[in-house]
Order: sequence, then structure tokens, then C-alpha cells
Amino acid sequence: AVQRIQLHSQRITEFAVPFENKDMMDEDWYLAASSEDGNASVMNFAKGASGFEGHKLLRHDNQKVLGIQHIEAEEQTFATLTEKDVWVWRQGKPKSQLSNQINNMIGVSGFTVDNKENGALLFVGYQLPAAEGNSSLVEHKLSVWAFGKNGHFCGPHGKEVREPKGPLVTYDWYSGDRIDVDQSRESTEFLATTSDAYTVQLFPLNPLYGTKKEKPFAIDPQGPAQLLISEDYRDVVLELRHENKIAYLLVTEDEHDAGGACAIVACDRGTVHLWDLEGSDQGEV
Repeated sequence: AVQRIQLHSQRITEFAVPFENKDMMDEDWYLAASSEDGNASVMNFAKGASGFEGHKLLRHDNQKVLGIQHIEAEEQTFATLTEKDVWVWRQGKPKSQLSNQINNMIGVSGFTVDNKENGALLFVGYQLPAAEGNSSLVEHKLSVWAFGKNGHFCGPHGKEVREPKGPLVTYDWYSGDRIDVDQSRESTEFLATTSDAYTVQLFPLNPLYGTKKEKPFAIDPQGPAQLLISEDYRDVVLELRHENKIAYLLVTEDEHDAGGACAIVACDRGTVHLWDLEGSDQGEV
């Protein structure tokens, strides 16, 4: 039987299914959604997907919720995106607004989560007012926060902190409005982002990516940020051009056809491109 569940009054913008729920038919599971009505929701389902057990609403002070990402942890943990902030939720309660850790944040362009065996990394692209003498109206930044397996913030070496004073690392070279990272379970290899309306660029995030060896940000294997590349290193390793404007970007794993990470890029006029991002076929459609 089909269940119709009315949880939101406006358009749903994104769904999130927890990584560990891939075998959801054999256990209790839940699904999260974000909406333009100012709320996100977490829906709980019984084992075997035979029944809807209830839900929690994550309220955002009447801000449109543009996206939701699952942070893999022992407790239900999510990050949600609005036009001007990123919220972190645990067990249905707001735990942090990242704008409180970034002075003068005026907008958020995108976010993504990389869930690992020993924690998770949250990547957030945002804008600040341009410094005096800068011809641009805004400056673009990309910052990274880490989470331990219990869903709490942690430092570069995995030590838990209640509320960090700021991100672990911030990259100044970021300028896109759509971002995603590879989903390998060990280290974060690269960031994919739009450099303009028609182009996706790949930046290495692992200091050992390819043949280059750069100083890593942290070295303790207990921390999820152990192999993030240093802030002062910038290199474009791949550029993917499209004839139509890019509307959506997703990086996923495709071991059968791509032999590793691939990018799914949806463009205006209904075109969808599947790009190989690793191996001998890197950069091919």
C-alpha cells in the first residue's frame, strides 16, 4: 500500500537517507527532508517499511530550508542549509548555527558532508564582505568542520569539543555555488565545484592525491580531518565544460562503470552528464 504523508506546506528541496540505512528493509529506518516552508522533517519508519511511526520537525525561524545532509553518528545528526546559515541538529534539537563561528557571514552558497569510518567532515561554501581595496563585492570561502562518531564537533586530532571557536580549516580559493566531495570511507580525495555557470572544477583535498605530496592539515589517524590539504595549496586537476548551464552537481561512487568516483551533472534543457573522475578514463563522459 502507498502512504501519503503531508508534512510540509511548500516545496521539498532535498531528501537525506542515512548511510547505514542501505539495508533499511531489515531494520527501523528514517528519512529526512528539507522544505521552503521553513522546516525540515525526520520521518521514522518501522522495520520492513511497513509503517510510518512518526516524525520530528526541525524549525528554522521562517527561513527557507534549501538542503539537508546526514551526518553519520550514534545519534540522529543532520546539517541543514538556509540562504544565510548552516544549522547542525542532533536528536531533533538545534545544536549550532555556523554563522556564530564566522564573523560577518552574509550568505551560504552550498554545503556537503563526507561520512567516514571515524567521523564526518562538513564542507560549507559562503560569502563575506569584500576587504577594502578588493574590486569584488564579496569574498568566497570554503570552511571545514569535523564531527566524531557521537555527532559532536571535534578538533583535527579527533578530540571532542562542545562548540568550536571556528572551522578546522578555511580555503580562500573557493568561488563556486555548488559543491560536493568524493565519498570514499577513508580520506577525502577531492572537491568538485562550479567555477562558473558552465564549468565544474576538481581540487585535490588529500595531500597525497595523485603524485603530489603536500603538508597535510592533521596527522592523527583518529581524526576525520587527518588528511586535509594545507590552506595555502591550490591546484585544479580537472575541468569539465558543459554547453548548457549547470543546475545540479552530485559526486558518487560507481565501481562498475566509472571504476571509482564519478560526477552526475544536470544542466538546463534537460541534459544529464555522467563524468569519470578517477582512473585512466578521468574526464571522459
